Amino acid sequence: MNTFEEKKEAEENRLRLEEEQRLAEIRAKKEKELRDIREKEALEAIFKQEQERFQEEEIDIIRLENEKLAALAILLEERQLEADWIQHLDCSVLPDPKIEKDMNTFLSLLAQDNLIKENEPSLKNLFHLLPNVKILSLELEKQMCIAEDNQKTKEYARLHSHLVKLNEIINEKWDVLTADILQHIDYFTREPNENFQLTESGSDFNVGIWGNVTKNPRFKVIEFTDQNMSASLPKPLALSSVGIRMLYQLDSTVNTIYQENLIEGKLHMSPVCGILLLDIVEFPELPKIVDNWNIRQILSPNGKLKKLAYPFKKVVAEEEATDEKEEEAIDSISWPTLVSYQIQENCFIDKNSAKVMYFKEETKSWEDDNISDVEIDVEKGLVKFRTTHFKPTAVVQHTYSEYPYRSWQMYPIGKDKAIISIQGKNNLLELEVYKGECKLLSPSNNYIKNNLQDKYMSPRLLLKKISMLGLNFTAPESLIGLELEEDFILKNPVGDEMCSLGISLCAQSFCFRQSPSNRKISSSKCTFQFKEFKEGDIASSTEENDLIWNSVLFDVKYKLNDELFKVGFVVPGTTVTNETKFDFETQQSSIIHSSVYHMIKPYAIDPVNISRLETSSALFTRTIYQILKATKLISW
Repeated sequence: MNTFEEKKEAEENRLRLEEEQRLAEIRAKKEKELRDIREKEALEAIFKQEQERFQEEEIDIIRLENEKLAALAILLEERQLEADWIQHLDCSVLPDPKIEKDMNTFLSLLAQDNLIKENEPSLKNLFHLLPNVKILSLELEKQMCIAEDNQKTKEYARLHSHLVKLNEIINEKWDVLTADILQHIDYFTREPNENFQLTESGSDFNVGIWGNVTKNPRFKVIEFTDQNMSASLPKPLALSSVGIRMLYQLDSTVNTIYQENLIEGKLHMSPVCGILLLDIVEFPELPKIVDNWNIRQILSPNGKLKKLAYPFKKVVAEEEATDEKEEEAIDSISWPTLVSYQIQENCFIDKNSAKVMYFKEETKSWEDDNISDVEIDVEKGLVKFRTTHFKPTAVVQHTYSEYPYRSWQMYPIGKDKAIISIQGKNNLLELEVYKGECKLLSPSNNYIKNNLQDKYMSPRLLLKKISMLGLNFTAPESLIGLELEEDFILKNPVGDEMCSLGISLCAQSFCFRQSPSNRKISSSKCTFQFKEFKEGDIASSTEENDLIWNSVLFDVKYKLNDELFKVGFVVPGTTVTNETKFDFETQQSSIIHSSVYHMIKPYAIDPVNISRLETSSALFTRTIYQILKATKLISW
């Protein structure tokens, strides 16, 4: 009996507890509904009450932008006048890339300029041209970066076409002079029974030209010792009338020429540390003297270099059943050339994605078929590989090897000066910003010390320069060619734009850094951390107590009554989630704003910082904005 009563009592208790739990859930649900209604009503009241303020903030942002743009236009015009005057004093013969007519005339005359001097085979006439060509190439590259920053796609395409044309003209002159040298090898000192060899070097190129005079199968290797370049001679080459030219070019403008098209399903690759132009050419017969006449074989009526395809095609009779393509494939595998060349020491090569590849002109892509036994010694800068492709070849790596970033921070170091550091997947990039330009602080190697150290330039131009060394910090414009982490959330570009603008306007008065929460919230929301700048506290800015920092939470798709708003507010501390909401009860720490600038501005307490908000240089503000846009720090 007792057992029955106990069971009955236990069942009644269970039912009572379930009912209490059910009623508690109903109460909690009703309380949540009432709280949501109150929050919605409060939010509607705030939006209704503050609508005028939102509009004033939007007008204020437009005013600030217009003022900065007007001041910027005056400063840029002054700079341009100064540059024009310097060019005038220098009596420069180079055209202004911005003037289409002058560029076309210059390129046309350059193409027609005949560098060959009769009975004087040499590369020296080309060497006289190269300094001016480099100056023009760098100016074209600079103007391309400006066009890219200003989103002038047509202007960028026009300048790029001129850069490509300039490169083609110079390459043609390399070819014509190489052909002339090979036809006049008797003008050069050479031991009997030795092959022809010529080498030259410049500040950003090495060239070696070799001609197979002896056709000796025992001759196995071509060595351009001073240039640290070499190539083995497989049997088909050792027995053929061929010449080989190795032309190594280290220049960011050359890298621009060999940019890969975006290909769906293929990682986008970019060259690192220059391009090796590897060519196999037809070698003319040695000149013969007949009755005081010097008879030379002319391989091309227009004097151009006659480049050969390798492996050599076999002549196949129609009745033979041999598949010619299969024969060529077998030859390719059987007779590769072992090539080695020198690149810059201690380049920032991504070991996970770096390869040696050749540029396939037909598809504008980097390929690695029939390239094997690759060795890349980063410390010594020595590259070795086997290949059957005599085409533009380079060490290439994943273009976006630094993405997504691990962290970033920014802080002022004086009037119109700031430091921006970005920790990529492989390298830490540190830039100093000063007015309209920036310079590289770290990392460094010998090339950077000699060519980039303490040199100020526009952000996008500097990013392009260092990408040549493997520091790829320029953000992608498309998801094609990317390999994203599974949990990566790409941010809405409008949110990125508004956050970048707000940070750039406040960069003289505040420190900023990445918020780890940014990768955990929805794509329409952006968050980052900030605090007011104080003299002397920048060295430990990333190690301070999180209570010193606040977080900006901005949503470009905040929904209220089926209407979308671009609004945000400041969250005390550093923790932000998708559930983070505005504190309607107190509203002590923040109010809702329609712009990031107006969210951060009230936190400037120091009179110096308050003054700098309005008086920071337009050039400085623009440079910070350009860095944020070029790297897409908020999104990545």
